[in-house]
Amino acid sequence: MRRHLAILLGVVAVIGAVGALAYVRPPTLGLDLQGGLEVVLEARAPEGQEVTRDDMERSREIMRERVDKIGVAEPEIRIQGTDQMAIELAGVHDAARAAEIIGQTAQLEFYDLEGDLVGPSISAAGQPVSSLRLLPLLTPEDKLEDEGTAREWYLFSQEKARLAGPAPTKQALLDNLPGGEAPEGASFYAVPAGRTVITCGEGARICPGANEVPPTRTYYYLFKYQPNHASEPIPELTGEDLRGSGTRQDFDLNTGEPIVTLEFTDEGGDKFHEITRELARRGETKANLAGATSREERQLYAQRFAIVLDGEIRSFPQIDFTDPSLTDGISGGRAQISGLEGIDEAKDLALVLQTGALPLEFIQVDRTDISATLGEDSLREALVAGIGGLIAVALFLLLIYRFLGVVAIIGLGIYG
Repeated sequence: MRRHLAILLGVVAVIGAVGALAYVRPPTLGLDLQGGLEVVLEARAPEGQEVTRDDMERSREIMRERVDKIGVAEPEIRIQGTDQMAIELAGVHDAARAAEIIGQTAQLEFYDLEGDLVGPSISAAGQPVSSLRLLPLLTPEDKLEDEGTAREWYLFSQEKARLAGPAPTKQALLDNLPGGEAPEGASFYAVPAGRTVITCGEGARICPGANEVPPTRTYYYLFKYQPNHASEPIPELTGEDLRGSGTRQDFDLNTGEPIVTLEFTDEGGDKFHEITRELARRGETKANLAGATSREERQLYAQRFAIVLDGEIRSFPQIDFTDPSLTDGISGGRAQISGLEGIDEAKDLALVLQTGALPLEFIQVDRTDISATLGEDSLREALVAGIGGLIAVALFLLLIYRFLGVVAIIGLGIYG
């Protein structure tokens, strides 16, 4: 009797402990019980490469790091097929921001602004020229030496309105059109090999060659693009030259505005020093040739490098060669990105750069904001089914086992 009493007390104690634990640590509710975001991203490999399983696995790891940093509990991130990633984020309050952070490629590049721009985006005097239209920067299909030399394809209507693009091939362009065919009178245009189109818009405080401050429209520029060149790679620096641990959101000590501080690797710091030194020397040479004497006149010839994130110019600081501390470039392996809209943008940018660039570009193909009512309906249906099942089993036990069935029903009710 005492042994049975001890067992009963032990069971009661365990039940009490479980109840207390459930009260202290509420269960983590899934997407169906508290609502949230479900987004499906499709991977696109860089030109000349294919989407591999290793790249997809690496992308999933980076996405999980980003989700963890924005504080989403128990995310579900899974690979679908060969080129899709499905992400479920329970309890997400700002779905648009989360979706943007997860899928952002965060390809950070540094371009020699005056040195890397090509016509018609650079004037005869060596100054940047902005364009509000993309078409003037593209090459018509009949002007290409070989279709395989195009980096990106576009399709424009007879009225010069963009119908589709960019796409890596003409066929990919047509696949996005109704019926898979180009409309009558439409023309193909391309970005030739060795070139890339970069934009500047509302994400920057000012755009090169544009008088609008701050910009309210998108401006287009044509740059050289030869990332695999042995001696003169363009862009001159990329996000691979950064240290993730030294990249963070901060504030400018002079203006108090939010910034993102960058720390380069040893090799990246050397590259950055060489580039900024070259820009300082070039600016001084141009000022001397122009006969500029005052500091204000000489500063007009200062050269700049563009900080480009995911194909968009965010900032283009100049190297002031009239400043004695900058005549030999910027050493020390550190820099900063300013001109950001606010602290949220600075935090998001720092987060993406800290976790590294995705090895693939991801395009959002589906996004669903899921309501918690899905879980409520499921629970209600499960409750009805459970009660019905218990009643059916109880009747069976009573009919077959009589009194012992009553004992079994009591135990079944406790479990239920």
